[in-house]
Order: sequence, then structure tokens, then C-alpha cells
Amino acid sequence: MSIHQDEERHSVSENDRAVESVRSAASNLLSAFKAKLKNLEGNDEISRLYLRQGYDVRLCSEEAKMFFRTDQVRYLAVDGTEFFEPRLDMTVFYAGAFAYSGVTKFHSDEIISEAPSSQSDYSSLSSAIPLSEEYSSEVFGEKHGGGTEFDPSKVSGALMRLSEYSVVYEAICRDRDLKIILMDRTISADIAHISWKLRDYIQEGLCKLMGFETEFGVISKTDLELGRMLVRNDQLRIPTARSQFLKFATIALLLREGRPLAVEEIMTELDLKKERKQRVEDVRSKNFKDAFTENGEQIFQLNEAMSHYFDRLLEGTKCYVDHIFKFNGEGHPLRVKDPKNKVETWLTCEDIDYLTLILITAVLYECWHRNILLVGIVKDSAANELVRGVIPILKDAGFFSGTGAIERFESDTMLLQANSIVNGDSLACPWRTFEYDVCFRTISPLSTEKTSVKGEAWVRGAYKNVIAAERMFVKAYFQLWCSDNNPNVRSHVFSYDRPCYPQYDYVRELVLKNLDEVEEEFIPSLHFLSDSPISELVIGILDSMGKEPIPEALGHNYGLFLADKRAKVAYEEASRSCVAAVDLEITKSRLDQQILFQGKFRSLRSGIETARKKKTENKMK
Repeated sequence: MSIHQDEERHSVSENDRAVESVRSAASNLLSAFKAKLKNLEGNDEISRLYLRQGYDVRLCSEEAKMFFRTDQVRYLAVDGTEFFEPRLDMTVFYAGAFAYSGVTKFHSDEIISEAPSSQSDYSSLSSAIPLSEEYSSEVFGEKHGGGTEFDPSKVSGALMRLSEYSVVYEAICRDRDLKIILMDRTISADIAHISWKLRDYIQEGLCKLMGFETEFGVISKTDLELGRMLVRNDQLRIPTARSQFLKFATIALLLREGRPLAVEEIMTELDLKKERKQRVEDVRSKNFKDAFTENGEQIFQLNEAMSHYFDRLLEGTKCYVDHIFKFNGEGHPLRVKDPKNKVETWLTCEDIDYLTLILITAVLYECWHRNILLVGIVKDSAANELVRGVIPILKDAGFFSGTGAIERFESDTMLLQANSIVNGDSLACPWRTFEYDVCFRTISPLSTEKTSVKGEAWVRGAYKNVIAAERMFVKAYFQLWCSDNNPNVRSHVFSYDRPCYPQYDYVRELVLKNLDEVEEEFIPSLHFLSDSPISELVIGILDSMGKEPIPEALGHNYGLFLADKRAKVAYEEASRSCVAAVDLEITKSRLDQQILFQGKFRSLRSGIETARKKKTENKMK
């Protein structure tokens, strides 16, 4: 037997063992999954306790007229796209946001969302940016102990987020009739992710907005830190005066009062325990020293300029956003003059994310001020806080006993999807879960600590006992469509988040207790015991936009479907034209060594192997 035949037989044997191993493991996993489905079948606990079926069209329309102050409003659906393509020692980045707007009408017996009717209902914002390798470390290099890590997708992803929120902010400022904003992303997670990751970046004085001169003064490090964390709504009492938010709540209180306050007044207004006095004093002496004027040891008085801190941040943000997306061809879209030393410097991914954060905050303020409904829809989510956090906490608070443990699926979406299919005969569409505060993402139940008071529960932060801000956003899952002929044939389960609104979401259904140096109480937004009118309004609007008889849009959102289609067209056009433009410049520069055009050896080898395989197949034909 030849060596070649022996190797071939050995290869076949190894392949057989691999196939058998995969088959056996897959069979075991499928058996376990079937067992979960069997345990769900016929069990109405999830549908009965956690789901709200249908909605009252008349009540939705009445609420819309009160909230929007009209029975006819404009909506905007926004989606984005991005890509990056390496060429020689440079990378071409592309990102853009595409939006369609239409009209939603609220009648006593029907909610109608009309599709865009003209080209004027379409808007977009995009940018194509080349960047050479020598500047990569400055723009998207991330330093670690072992060196610098480069991930080009960080640039295109950051630019896409920025473009989407830029489109939304510009549309809100331009169109006073715009009352519904739909985005293909989770807005609350964007805020949480960006504000957390930029903490050290701001503290180290690296943000390129620092020192920027505006009509309202020069942007300071204190401005940047407030812009990172301080989202203020006095009616919702956010930020709350606890833990890491206490210093921001103190600044918010001083801004609201507009006068000097003594330490004791601050303690009283924020309902703080005496053990928190040192933290309050640190706000003036350590945290935000340059925000205060000298006015006695126990008197807190903000500088006059602090009332315009957000005006400064927004002006600087709009200037840099225009530089990126409305580039005039001189210099580079990501290269700006450093405000501190007046020399040119590169905007980093962190700078781009900070611009995005300021725009999100600006959008939130407009939504609260003008009663604009902002909804972020997520198609595929691996979140599991409903099963692992919310429901156990509600049980600890005595809201219900529950007949048994809920099956553990990989995500809340998978659990709800499975339940809707195996119990489809008794579950009508549309349905949604009760709305709950997104701060539950960061909370773990502490069942070892018991309280005898119904409606109260002990919790702990899931990571280092840090709990996200409450009463900022609420979240729910929903399903809009099922077949009339076979109720087990259904659309997917999606989730949405939306900002809390003072007239609906400052409710006291649940009080959570946490030990952070001292015992603290906080009240998340929750609509479990009684539904909120705005919860009904949201599902009514989403249902009116999820009925188009298009397979990939049915049960989702037609406005976002159109925006996604436009984004895909732009992606295809940009991937051809932008890369072709770079290739043309490379060709004109007389770089005729073909190997240079193959950015990686793996790409070169893959191309040769593909060509050889096609040649062999053609010979066999």
C-alpha cells in the first residue's frame, strides 16, 4: 500500500469519527431542547402572568391625541450600514444612515401608518473615509499589556452610530410635526456602553472636545464628565441620588435651584443619610472643583458658566459632526485642530463615540420637551434579564408565587418564541410583555436577604455591585403576527426600548434595596401590576406598521424595512464605487506589483485555490 493510499484511508477514518461525534452531540442537544418545549406545552404561566394580549384601539387613539396633541403625526424610521475594506497600507471606511418618514393617523377604530409617498420623505447621511496604516494606532488602536490591538470594525461601527443619531437629531430640529422615531438599535444600551467605556478617556484628558471654544465658553474636563453621565429630567428625578450617581444628582439639583445651597439643604433635598455627607462635600472639593465659586466652606455655588455646559458640548459636537459628514475635501474628515495646542490631531473611535453620546442626550431632551416617542427595536437579542433577573425579583417582592421554575433557554427571546409556538392556540397576536426598567440588566436578585413588605426586594449589582440608572428607559418584548389558518405559524419575537416619560413612568410598583456603604432604596419603572397607556400606544403603533404582506417585513416594521433596503443599496453602491476609486488611484500611481494588491497572504492563497478548483471542474465537464 502506498503512503498516499494510507494517508487517504486515515483521513477518511478521522472524518467518520468527527461526523459521528457531531451527530451524537447534536442529538443530545436536540433531545434536551425537545424536553424544554414539552415542559412549556400546556403551561399557561408565562402567557398569563407576563404577557399582555391585544390592545384597545380606541384607548390608543385617545392617548395619542393627549400625548402628541394631535391625531395625525409624522414618523421617521432610521437604519444604518457600514463596511471597511483594506487596500495596500490603507483601509477604506464607509458608514451611513438612511431614513424614511411617513404619516400615522389615529382613528377611533383603526391606527393607520402610511408608507412614504415621495422623495421628500427620504433622507440620508454618509461618509467614506480612507485611512493609512501609519495612523491606525492613533484612530483605533487599543493598547494592551502585550502591545496594540487593531480592530478596523470599531471605526466603521462608531461612524454608523454617529450617522444614525445625527439623522435623528437633524430631523427633530427640522420637522416640528415629527412625533415618532423608530431606530434599528437599542438606545439604552448605546448610552450605557459609551458612557462606561469613556470614563478613563475623559479623566485622562484625551477627548478632542476639551478646550474647544464655543459661543458659550471653552469646553472643560468637567463639561465632558457631566456630558458623559448627567442626563437630567427633574420630573423623573434623574439622575437618582445614590451610589455613583450621587455627585451628578448634586450638580443637577444645583442647576435646577439656580442658587447657592448649604450642605444640609442638599442632604435634605436629595433625602440622603448622614453617612453620605462626605460624598456630597467631595463634589465640590474633589470631583468638580472648577465648577464652583468660593463661597464659604459649607456653601455650594456653581459658576455662572455651568448653566451652559451642555450648550458648549452640543455646539462642539455639531461642529465635529459636520466636519466628518460634510467634509469639503481639504485635509481629512477625521483630522481636526487640537483645541489645546492648535496643531492637527486625529479623532479617535472614542471621540466619535463621545459625539454620539452627546447627540443621544440631545435627542432625549427634545423627546421629553416635545413629547416625541422614541422607540429602538432589536431584531435578535441574547438578553436574558427577564428570566434571570426580573421574574425572580418580582417573586421575592411577593407579586406572585409562580407554579414552578421557568425553563432556561439561551435568551428571553428564545423562551418567548418557544412559548408562543407550543401554546399558540391560546396566545393571540399581537402580544407584548409588561414593560420593565432597563436597569434590571445590571441587577441580580439577593434572595438570601428577605423583606416582609410586599413590593420590596433586596438586590445587588451584577458586576462590582454597580447598578445602572433607573427611570431612564423601559423595555418589552413583542410579537405582532400569526397566521389565521395556523396559529403556530408566527413572526419572530422582537424587543423594544423607549425613554421613560414623567406622566407615565414615575410609578412606585416596586422598591429595591441595595447595600452600598449604606442601605439605599431606589424605584425602577415597572408596569407589572397595572398597564400604562403609553405601553398600549407603543404596541398599537408597532402593530400598524407590521402588517405589510412582505415576508421579510411581516411582523417587524415596514418603515425600518424600507430604511434597511435603502441601506443595503447604498452598501452595494459604496462598496463598488469607493473601493474602485482607491484602486484607480493605486493604478495611476504605477504600483504594478500584483502581490501588493493582496492585503493578506490568506487572500492570495484563497484566490489561487479558487481559480485552480474552477479550472479542474471545467476540465471534468
